[in-house]
Amino acid sequence: MLKQSLQVFSLIFADLLAIIASGYFAICIGLLYSNSIYFDKFLNLGLSKILILIILARFLLEGQYVKRTPFWQETLFVVKDIFFFLLINLALSFIFRKTSPKSVIIVFWLLLVILIPIFRHLIRLLLLKLHIYQRKLILLIDKGSNVDKIVDVINNMRFGYEVSGVCVLDGKIPEDLSSFIIYQEKGLKNLSDSHQIEVIASLSEIHLNNKESLLSYISQHFLALRIIPQIKGIPLVNLKIETFYATDRVMIYLENNLAKLSNRFAKRLFDIICSGLLIILLSPVFIIVGLLIMLQTGSAPFFFHKRVGKYGKYFNCMKFQTMLPNNQKILENYLSDNPDAELEWNETFKLKNDPRVTKIGGFLRKASLDELPQVFNVLLGQMSLVGPRPIVEKEIAKYDERIYYYYLVRPGITGLWQVSGRSDTDYDKRVYLDEYYVKSWSLWSDIVILMRTFVVVLKRDGAY
Repeated sequence: MLKQSLQVFSLIFADLLAIIASGYFAICIGLLYSNSIYFDKFLNLGLSKILILIILARFLLEGQYVKRTPFWQETLFVVKDIFFFLLINLALSFIFRKTSPKSVIIVFWLLLVILIPIFRHLIRLLLLKLHIYQRKLILLIDKGSNVDKIVDVINNMRFGYEVSGVCVLDGKIPEDLSSFIIYQEKGLKNLSDSHQIEVIASLSEIHLNNKESLLSYISQHFLALRIIPQIKGIPLVNLKIETFYATDRVMIYLENNLAKLSNRFAKRLFDIICSGLLIILLSPVFIIVGLLIMLQTGSAPFFFHKRVGKYGKYFNCMKFQTMLPNNQKILENYLSDNPDAELEWNETFKLKNDPRVTKIGGFLRKASLDELPQVFNVLLGQMSLVGPRPIVEKEIAKYDERIYYYYLVRPGITGLWQVSGRSDTDYDKRVYLDEYYVKSWSLWSDIVILMRTFVVVLKRDGAY
């Protein structure tokens, strides 16, 4: 109980630090443009102060200081709440005119969007270092459970979880879990520290129905009970659960986000604005890199390749020229002399040691800069900033019937495949990620993938 209280107060303290920092940064930025008396003290953010108290209370009631949700999901909650209160703050500032300038208010709340997740993450790292944030976890499984999927779920949850034991309701204990403490069903009811332990249950429908008393006991005596339903092929990211009064039945509600015209419009508008800004900002890079390619190869700096787009329509995908002018002949000779390379090429249509690539081309590929010209394809509506990786005609067969999902969206400069290991993942995984992206699309997922792409590019994970 003491540890949980420390966690809550520490995270509230992190939010307060973020609020103070955002206030002073907003005032400092305002001072650059005005000498107004409104910038004298942080206290001048009068209406914002009142709204801040309300938003902290909202965070507390939502359980954000107790629940352990994945980083990007928690960030989405913060973004939604802060933009809602920003609109309220602006509306009130128009009604009560003796408030801080609108520019300071906007900067203040936008900084909160960035600083609250960062400060919370840093405080959690500190709590982990002090051994305060660790939380025990017990797995409740049956013989039908997919242990690998459970491990994936745990890895995607908030860090600080420690799997301390396993309870298997029937069947043999999986070998990869044999190193953990094994609990019998009765043993779960004799744990003295159960109120500090979470339970993750991955059970078949039969066990979920037959073990009602056990699950009820866990939900009442343990810190939390999480249930992983054994469901396959359903886009659970956009899932909503509806409950009914005085019954123990639930209804799963799924929305097809891409079927909504408003969402498709928002995605396209996002692409147009961002690609237009990128073209302006990156114009010096295009000029410098283009000149270097021309000096090294003596050919045009850009390369156009026929790719499959939305609805199966073909388009010319634009890239920096990273290969020698006679690259096709070089490839044929190399594959005929290297059977292993030919097998690699047939599997992935890529080579780790590609003899066709120039020195400047190798750098561009490693730094993931060779695909920057595709922002022009985005502006023209042939591609999107985020989506499945654009494929060639030969790759359609590898998608089989799942090519249907690929055809539903524009291919992207980046996507789930690029931030999930890229060339280090096999083709089946890549097809699965493309399908998952389409089923689970949201504008927020696009933003998250773009931010994760910057991290991947800097680390150069799976790039060649």
